[in-house]
Amino acid sequence: MCPPDTRYYFAAHMMDHHGDSVSVTKRCVTAEDCLLTGCADTKKKNCQVCSSCCKGNICNSLVPQNKSAAVFSSATPLVNSDRGRHAVTLIDIVIILISTRLIIGCM
Repeated sequence: MCPPDTRYYFAAHMMDHHGDSVSVTKRCVTAEDCLLTGCADTKKKNCQVCSSCCKGNICNSLVPQNKSAAVFSSATPLVNSDRGRHAVTLIDIVIILISTRLIIGCM
């Protein structure tokens, strides 16, 4: 269960150039942190990061491995979202992963 202010489940999956898992990060986030999900290639050694967000019971049991699975899904519509906030982009997620040294295997 996530706290009320971070009700969405975020998953980031980094894979090497063979498609093998390098790291998986899961955490609770706000709806704004989920606005841009998907997959992106890193510049070094052709690693790929796929991220997804969801809201619901046991919704993030699988990790995103391709663009079909790297989505934002919610059982309820988003309402009252603050449009003035900065949306976290996939490049922001990659920077966070780099800064936390989760992708050392791809560097």
